[in-house]
Amino acid sequence: MKKLNKQQQTVVDKLINVVVNPSMVKKRTGRYARGSNKIVYTRLPQIKTLVSLLDSLNVSYKSDSYDYDLRTKCAGLRYSTGGGTRDYIANRLKVDAIDLDIDTQYKWSGDNYRIASKILGLIIFLGYDITLPDLDDSDDLDNFFWVHRTVDNLNQKKSA
Repeated sequence: MKKLNKQQQTVVDKLINVVVNPSMVKKRTGRYARGSNKIVYTRLPQIKTLVSLLDSLNVSYKSDSYDYDLRTKCAGLRYSTGGGTRDYIANRLKVDAIDLDIDTQYKWSGDNYRIASKILGLIIFLGYDITLPDLDDSDDLDNFFWVHRTVDNLNQKKSA
């Protein structure tokens, strides 16, 4: 098994955190914890960080940037008062090996654990040593199903 360097390991730890804690809930105190009413999805690393990880692991991918306009509103008002638009630069990442196609807006989706699981499965498939945590909670273990499913799919593609 190959070992990850420190930079790679920090990104992998963030991905594991997304898989273990797919959603966090915000308390009145402003801290995040389970059991409250407002669900906040755990964020994945930035696409630039994922691209540097894939570069260091020699994985083929496609990455590009594009511009988009976002309509803004005046501060403090709930409705639009013609505040205009603001130009943003978004990034897109596509990895054909694991059928992954995400852009900057992916961080707010509820499927973050599936995206992280696919990337972790690819890293395990490449032969890197990742120690997944031992969990007692069956819901968290169900999320790791996606990691093993990705590894199985890649093994089937390799043998075909």
